[in-house]
Amino acid sequence: MHPVLWIAPEHRNRFFNSMAFCTLLVAAALGILGQALHTPHAPMGVLSFELAFTADALRQMFAEWMPQRAISVGFQLGLDFLLIPLYALSLSAALLYSRREPARWIHILAWLLLVAGACDGVENTCLLRCLIDGPTDGLALAAGLFASIKFAILVAALVAWPAL
Repeated sequence: MHPVLWIAPEHRNRFFNSMAFCTLLVAAALGILGQALHTPHAPMGVLSFELAFTADALRQMFAEWMPQRAISVGFQLGLDFLLIPLYALSLSAALLYSRREPARWIHILAWLLLVAGACDGVENTCLLRCLIDGPTDGLALAAGLFASIKFAILVAALVAWPAL
């Protein structure tokens, strides 16, 4: 059974509303803080960072960001670690609470959202290692692949949710 289904039915609405509010609050903070990271080598800011795929691309971003934006980059990663459980649980709850008896594919997608959160955690760890120790092609590629999996799952969930 998915963890969000452990919440008693009478508390699910409050749980979802709280999780969704916190998710939107942290996502908005990330969006505002992330504006400083939009540069020529990172036109999409943090999204460019997550999907760089190569050490050279990361080095170019770091050259534009450091040292003035170093705190912003670190803060972005830290807040993103906070966002992971928030979005994974709130989107799972949105899917599973949308119907009295959700279809099997909805349960699968809700579990995949937890996989997306795990992928996000691995991606962030790879990017943090690149920030601390310097980028390597292996870490940049791993971050990009895990980010791609995460985004594919998130897009599937966001497309499926209104269809419910």
